[in-house]
Amino acid sequence: MLWKMSWQFTRKQWKRNLLVAGAVAASVFVMVFLSGMLAGVKNQFEEKMVREGGHLRLHAAGWSQQPDPLALVPVLKDPGTILARLKSVPGIQTAEEFLPFGGMLLNGEKSLFLEVDGVEAQGFAAKGVRDSFQLGEFSLAGRSVVVSVGAAKLLGLKEGDSVVVLTQDSWDMPSYRELTVTGLYSTGNPGSDDGHALVSLPMAKELTGLGSGGLEIRVLADSSQDADRLRTQVTKVYPPTTLEIQTWSEFQGSFLVFVKLFDVFMLGINCFLVVVAAMVITNSLLMNFLERLPVMATLRAIGMRKSGALGLALREGVILGGLGTAAGTILGCLAVLILSGQGLDMGQAGAAIGVGAKIPFALEGYLVLECVAAGLVTVLLAALYSGVTGARTPILDGLAEA
Repeated sequence: MLWKMSWQFTRKQWKRNLLVAGAVAASVFVMVFLSGMLAGVKNQFEEKMVREGGHLRLHAAGWSQQPDPLALVPVLKDPGTILARLKSVPGIQTAEEFLPFGGMLLNGEKSLFLEVDGVEAQGFAAKGVRDSFQLGEFSLAGRSVVVSVGAAKLLGLKEGDSVVVLTQDSWDMPSYRELTVTGLYSTGNPGSDDGHALVSLPMAKELTGLGSGGLEIRVLADSSQDADRLRTQVTKVYPPTTLEIQTWSEFQGSFLVFVKLFDVFMLGINCFLVVVAAMVITNSLLMNFLERLPVMATLRAIGMRKSGALGLALREGVILGGLGTAAGTILGCLAVLILSGQGLDMGQAGAAIGVGAKIPFALEGYLVLECVAAGLVTVLLAALYSGVTGARTPILDGLAEA
């Protein structure tokens, strides 16, 4: 009976209730949309910074004491044997050698200082570059080098051109090779792209003179949650006097800060939207209740209790909140799903803030549920307030209005 009365009241005051449902739908839509955008950016950072950077990094003992992270000391002895043992550890998905060093690209009178990375062509550390090729192909075979589109523009290079890579080897002697530019890449983050060039691991060792030695081993675990456990296991085989082992939470501290800021920012955005929507919804529902105050006073005069009047308000809130939340959730999820495939093109503005020219989107179920809960709770609290206000109105005052 109360549900039927609530539905009839909702239909009778449909114009104002349409505003209420629209406010709920708009707030839920914005919350779902923003949560999808921020989740996409978070996932992109995790993919690029954590999965491509590895969950564990191994260096020779004393590496952390070096002031220059690109120094060619201390040297890892026999990294091949270490890799073979690591790959047999349960929980380790794969491991690969990584050799970064400082160098200069020379093309005629033009030069560019950057970090040259010796990588395994099909390894996880080079995945971001492999997936973002613009011209040519990702090939590090033989005397090849891969540079960014921005670096190629600065040096006046194109696919197939030759460029000299100059560095200082492990004996502090100049070392250079003339390599062929096999392709150009762009991940959408020129600040990082233009400071890196990629060569094969054998070519990096040839340029640096490390021979069978190495500098760094990166480990990809089955889950980022396993990093500390895996470090403990590896430490039993290679004690700290032999190897320094860092987990992703140590060398990617900025990512953890980003995750915390992400959660705080989402909470702040949702609270702001809830407050704004609550103001509109509360005023509209209160107007509804005050307009039908004579009807409510009559019902109470013939026996309805205050709890019954409050129940009518709450049921009306459930109806409007359900309709508005459903509409906002469906529209928000559709928008996020569409943009998750192509991203939101932000041009140079996106690149300037470090998320790339296109802002990624991702639909996360738990975030959608949080938005749905926020929408429903907002309407129910607003309905509760209007219901309590109306129920407290004396019956005689309500009859006088009639």
